[in-house]
Amino acid sequence: MANDSIPSGIIEAIEKGECTLFIGAGASLAANAPAAEDLAMQLLSVFLQMKPWPIGLESVASLVTAHAGNRGRVEGFLKDRLAQLRPSDSHRRLPWYRWRAIVTTNYDQLIEKAYTGEAGAVQRLIPVLGETDLPNLRSAGADNIPLLKPHGCISQPATVAISHEDMYDARTRRRLLFTHIELLHLLGPVIYIGYSFRDVHVLDMILDVTRRLGSYRQPIVFVTHQQDDRKADAERRWFERTLQGEYLAAGFDGFVDELGRRVRPVIGPSWIVRQMAPCRCWTFAGNGEASYTASHEISLEGENSECWFTYTINHEEGYAGVVFERLGDPIDVSQYTLVSCELNVPDVDRVIDRLEALKLESHLRLYVNLQEIGALKGRGWVRIAVPLEKYDIDKTRLGRVVLADNGHRALLGQEYRVGLRKVRFE
Repeated sequence: MANDSIPSGIIEAIEKGECTLFIGAGASLAANAPAAEDLAMQLLSVFLQMKPWPIGLESVASLVTAHAGNRGRVEGFLKDRLAQLRPSDSHRRLPWYRWRAIVTTNYDQLIEKAYTGEAGAVQRLIPVLGETDLPNLRSAGADNIPLLKPHGCISQPATVAISHEDMYDARTRRRLLFTHIELLHLLGPVIYIGYSFRDVHVLDMILDVTRRLGSYRQPIVFVTHQQDDRKADAERRWFERTLQGEYLAAGFDGFVDELGRRVRPVIGPSWIVRQMAPCRCWTFAGNGEASYTASHEISLEGENSECWFTYTINHEEGYAGVVFERLGDPIDVSQYTLVSCELNVPDVDRVIDRLEALKLESHLRLYVNLQEIGALKGRGWVRIAVPLEKYDIDKTRLGRVVLADNGHRALLGQEYRVGLRKVRFE
C-alpha cells in the first residue's frame, strides 16, 4: 500500500491547534456502535416487519416515519441504542490535543463523554446543535472548543436528522451552522475521520468547498478504514486528483495511534500533576555554565505516567530543572493540606544529597522544598509528602510545580536522571 502516514504539515498544524476534526460513523464503530446498515435493518424489522432491503439509512427512516406516530418512536429507538455507548481508547485520547473545532454528523455522545471523562482535558466543549447555539461560539478559543453537530444529537432527540426530509430541513433550518462549517476550511486543515466512499453527501460537500474556495481552501485529510490495498490505491488516486487532499487508509485507531507517536500530547504533563490539568511541561537550564542539553521525557501510562529529567551541570552557580506550569488561571489548592509525589533517584554520587523537589510557585512568591534524597537513592519509586501549612502558601494562586537541582549540590559534569510521577494535592 502507498505511504499512509500523516503528512508533516498536518502534524505541525495539530501541534499548533489549527486543525478541525470532522468525525463520521466509522469512528463510532470503535466504541461498538451499530453501523448505518445495521440500524437500517433494525428499523425495517422493528417498525415495518420487513426483511433486509439494500437501501440507505435515510431512505429507510423516510419509509418508517411516513407512518403516523413513528417519528417519536424512531427517536426513542435511536436513543436506546446509542445512549449506553462508551468512548473507545481513541476517543479518550482526543482531549489530549488542542483542536480548532470538532464537527460530527453522528448522533451519539461519545465525544462529549470522552471530554467530560478526562479530568485533564485540554479544552472544554461548547456543543452547537442549531443556529440558536451559534452565539456560544464567541467563547471559543484556546481553552474552549466548539462541537458542531449539524445532524443533531440524542441528547435532544427532536434535533436528530435521519430521514431524507430531516436532512433537507436541517440544511434549511441550520443554514448558518453549515456555513460556519464550510468557513472552517478557510481557517486551517480539516481532517475527515470515519467516512468512506459510500458517504456521498460528505464527498459532495468536500468537492463543493474545493471548487468554490479554490486555492484559499486549507489542506484536507480523508482518514478511512480500507483494508483492501487495490481499493485503497484506487480511492487515493481519485481523492488526490479530484479533491486535492490527502488520503489515509489506516482508520480512526490507526490515525490516533500515529498521532501519539509523533505529537507530544498537551495533556501529557497533566498525567503527572493531575490537579493542575491542563498544564504544560518545559525544561530550563542556565546561570553560569549550566548544561543546555537538559531534557525531559514523559511516558504516558495513565495513573502511572512518568516524567524523567536528564541533565548535567558544569558550574557550581549553574542550575537545571523541569517545570509543570498551569495553563490558564492558577489553581485553588486551599482545600488541600499537603502535596505528595513519587521520586525515583538512581544511586549516583552527589556533593550534597538534596533536590528542590516539589518547589511550588505562586504568582507572588516561591516555596522551596529541599528534599533530602540520600535515603531515596537506588530504591526505585518512593513517595514523599510535604505539608502545605508549613509554608503559609498563597494557596489560591498556585501556578507551577518544579523539580530543580543547583550546581553547588551536584557533582559537576555528572549526568543525572531523576524520575517524577503522581504529584498530588491531598
